[in-house]
Amino acid sequence: MPFLRWEVGPHVPDSMYYDMRNGVILLRQYITSLGLSKIEGQASFYLYWDIIPALARVKGISEEDARRGFEEIGHPGSEERTGDRSMAILKSASVLDGSSPLGLAHGGAHSLAHSYQLLLLTLRETTTSHSEVDAFGPAWLNEGGAEFQTIRAFAKGGLYRYDRRRDLYREAASTVYAPLPELETFGGFLPLRHGYELSTMAVELLAAHAGEEAVITYWTLLRPGTTWEEAFSTSFGITVEEFYPIFEAHRAAGFPELDLPSIEPSVDKLPQVDRPALIAFYNATGGANWEKNTNWLSDAHIGRWHGVTINPSGRVIGIDLARNGLRGELPPELGSLTELKILSVWANQLRGTVPPELAALTKLEHFSVGGNQLSGDIPSWLGNLSNLRVLQLVSNQFTGSIPSWIGDLPLRGLYLAHNRLSGDVPAELGNLSGLRTLYLDGNNLTGCIPDELRNAPENDFVDADLPFCGQ
Repeated sequence: MPFLRWEVGPHVPDSMYYDMRNGVILLRQYITSLGLSKIEGQASFYLYWDIIPALARVKGISEEDARRGFEEIGHPGSEERTGDRSMAILKSASVLDGSSPLGLAHGGAHSLAHSYQLLLLTLRETTTSHSEVDAFGPAWLNEGGAEFQTIRAFAKGGLYRYDRRRDLYREAASTVYAPLPELETFGGFLPLRHGYELSTMAVELLAAHAGEEAVITYWTLLRPGTTWEEAFSTSFGITVEEFYPIFEAHRAAGFPELDLPSIEPSVDKLPQVDRPALIAFYNATGGANWEKNTNWLSDAHIGRWHGVTINPSGRVIGIDLARNGLRGELPPELGSLTELKILSVWANQLRGTVPPELAALTKLEHFSVGGNQLSGDIPSWLGNLSNLRVLQLVSNQFTGSIPSWIGDLPLRGLYLAHNRLSGDVPAELGNLSGLRTLYLDGNNLTGCIPDELRNAPENDFVDADLPFCGQ
């Protein structure tokens, strides 16, 4: 992508950059498949820990002036036009941190969609206020278009099924009662909870009516002297005034499924080598009594089982069953899910120790088992997980000391609060240069927090009983 350059600020882990880059690539592949027009101009991604230094860097102003301008806008807007068909994507790592790799990829793809919106049209910088409709159209079309294209791109890339992702957006959009015209300005859009999801459903309806490529066509038609209303009617074959009541009828009907082209391989034809492990997990944790167990143990493909995410090869890469009424013990069969990246079973009623067979999960990135009754020492095999970014063991019954090898992991979040841990905080925690969050309170720890973490960007320490070592 010769039109795109990156500037990654200090303290931002390489892993965060690569996750966002993956999303950018998927969005590019999807847009290109729809016949994207030639890109002119330059787009830049500025990925910093804090949005203020990024704003100052892009605008060439002091951080004080950048903060003042940020506060006047009243929101952490990530896009800042910087000149003639030039675009800077500003991403605050402090906001994105804690997201899953998929969430970080989503942030990158969404931002690239916005850069296309500006690079494809020929508008110069505008001074539109947040109380007015922007020169390149309503906020709901701006943000909903970026979201719609992102989830379609990720479905095409095999990261998830579109229909399942759409269900999440549909449910969220169903809780919004504001009329779509009220979301034309960013002043009306930004304060609204689930406005992104509602806007995505609106753009999906337009895409089903006129084709997905019409969303791209809209941006190419915006020219000086052409209003966004004219570009809208030409692209979608309907005026915006005609569209609004059609959308309201669609909303009233519960956002029924639309006739969009299938862009993902049939899940039902994929292999299911991980099915036995999932069945063992279901049986060991009282699956029949889970709060939600849709399709589990049925003839449906495991990719359709609630809380399960698979890759394009049919292997399980994610299990998210938080707050789902799981009871019992984690079974050793989970160790056979060798492609697993996310295991989230926090806030259930799991007991016993973490089985050593899980040491085979070498691709694990998020291990979240907090809010259960798990016991024993912190498993030593976790020290071999070179991809682990979030270790969430909070509110269990773990005993022993904090292992020094934790300092060798690429962690962004370490949650050990409210257990029965004892001993000193190991000095090796000071090696966690990319750490964003550290929860240690509610234990019997002694000593101090390594000084190396004092100046780590945007750290959030909750343990008020332990001072920094230099104090």
